[in-house]
Amino acid sequence: MLPHRMTRCFCKSGNIPWMDRLSATSITVWSARLDKPSQQVERYLTLLSLEERTRAERYRLVQHRQRFIAARGQLRLLLSQYIEQPPETITIDYNEHGKPYLVDSRLQFNLAHVNDEMLCAFTWDYTVGIDIEDTRREVEIMTVARLFFAADEVIQLEAQSPDTQRLAFFDLWTRKESYLKARGTGLKFDRHNTSVPAGGKSFLSPDGTHWSILSFSHAPHMRAALVTSAPTLSMSLRTFDG
Repeated sequence: MLPHRMTRCFCKSGNIPWMDRLSATSITVWSARLDKPSQQVERYLTLLSLEERTRAERYRLVQHRQRFIAARGQLRLLLSQYIEQPPETITIDYNEHGKPYLVDSRLQFNLAHVNDEMLCAFTWDYTVGIDIEDTRREVEIMTVARLFFAADEVIQLEAQSPDTQRLAFFDLWTRKESYLKARGTGLKFDRHNTSVPAGGKSFLSPDGTHWSILSFSHAPHMRAALVTSAPTLSMSLRTFDG
């Protein structure tokens, strides 16, 4: 089971209280905004690695570029608080499927963003994945479901009323994405091996691995999901402004 407490806490960069540091059995999810003043974006840019700056330059739209810089900059500021290292000196590596991680560190993390919203999950030792979606997004729900969801998931959606089907779809979508991100195997849905429960707080993957799972909403029109290999964890939701 995955008990959780939706604790709200607002913290500035460099001011994460010791009482909010991670215990061995907790996940902290930080929410942050990405639309920042240009001066603040420039400050984030100084924290990024050469590879991150190169990725930022690939964005043609200024807003998308600035949001990427804000996401990576705030991630580095948060990481620096947990591992007590200057944000600009942190080396973030990637596995073969693009999942970021810290070399030789017990700290596990994952981030997701949509529009102006970003979520970052942090925990010790246990792998973790997080996803967020805007439920106002225009999407042909059942068409997408039949293409990417397992047969039992499609049946679950078909049984929903029109009033609940959209929310159920985004809950399933975020659960599947956060599961794939936690596994670190890339975001390619396979209807035969990425089935996740629409409800409940834990499940077994086809290879017998145990996963804990949680859906939540931290803002209007937003649905998010968290998946971790930990058997029992509590979750705290906090707000960061770097």
